[in-house]
Parts: sequence; structure tokens; C-alpha cells
Amino acid sequence: MTDANAQDVLLILTQFELPPGFGQADLDELRHEVSASPVRTGIEVEPGSDERDPFTAAAVLFVIHFLSKHGMDIVLGVAEGAFWDGVKSTFSRLRRHKPVGAPPARVGVTYPDGRTVYVEASTPDELVAIVRKLGFANAGEG
Repeated sequence: MTDANAQDVLLILTQFELPPGFGQADLDELRHEVSASPVRTGIEVEPGSDERDPFTAAAVLFVIHFLSKHGMDIVLGVAEGAFWDGVKSTFSRLRRHKPVGAPPARVGVTYPDGRTVYVEASTPDELVAIVRKLGFANAGEG
């Protein structure tokens, strides 16, 4: 487990939405991809529910949790490419097992002030465009 205090952004994956066969190697690969950015980024699987337990897991693919205003400013303000590439890769990997025409995926964005906004997207590019468009309009003072 990584130290959340040393991070600017944390991607929190929902256990129930992980594809069959998703394991530690997949998680390590995603961690490597999101850590390619100069923004201090971590990726974790949500604690507190049994794997693929439909009664405790929310129908949210993952949450982009901005832990610091600094990290949020960088990824929203100057279009940090490596971070968004990691988000796109995570989205694609988790949606790969869904049938064509599946409903859009819900993704949460938690701002430094603790407020979470949920968006829906069908493709990784659509997700990034929506989150970037929301950007500072929903960011608050943090």
C-alpha cells in the first residue's frame, strides 16, 4: 500500500468493477502507468468490500481523488499527458470485459475540499474530456 500523504492524486478502483482475472500483476502495471507522470499519483483498490460483492460495491468504475490542490492544478491546468494516459489505460482495462453497447461507466472525481462529482463516459477520451471540462468549475477553493 502506498502512502496517501505523499500523493497528489489517488485512483481508487471499485472491486466489484474489476474484470475477471484482474490480479496483482494488473494492479502493478496500472500503478507503473500512472506513476509515469511527474504528479505524485497512486492507485489502490477500494477497501472494505469482498471481491465482486454486489451488496457493498458501488457501481462506479473508479474515483480520481485529488488529494492536493497542487496536483489538481497540474493535471487540470497544464494537461499533464502521462497522468491522463494512465487514466485512459485504467478506464480501457476495466471496461474491456463489458459488451459492446454497455451503458456508460460512472467515474467519480473527488476534489481537495472533499466534494465528489460523478460523470458518465463510454470511452477513455470522452472521460478525459468531461473531467477536464469540469475542471476548475467544480474545484472550489480546496
